[in-house]
Amino acid sequence: MTYIAWVASGPEDFDVRLRREAMQFLAIRTHDGSSSITREELMDFSIDGEGFRLMDPTRGIRKPRQPK
Repeated sequence: MTYIAWVASGPEDFDVRLRREAMQFLAIRTHDGSSSITREELMDFSIDGEGFRLMDPTRGIRKPRQPK
């Protein structure tokens, strides 16, 4: 089954999908928050087949702007 979310303007945008997939990744890797995750494990996240850093190695965990 394919999941497609709709927001007010149509199909979900990349920011919304990125947040959802990142949260799923973290839930799986941390057993729903009961285990910790290492910096190295955070580097394993990818979206659309491309690596995507959830954490800037020099500044810490990323907090993208709020979706509109």
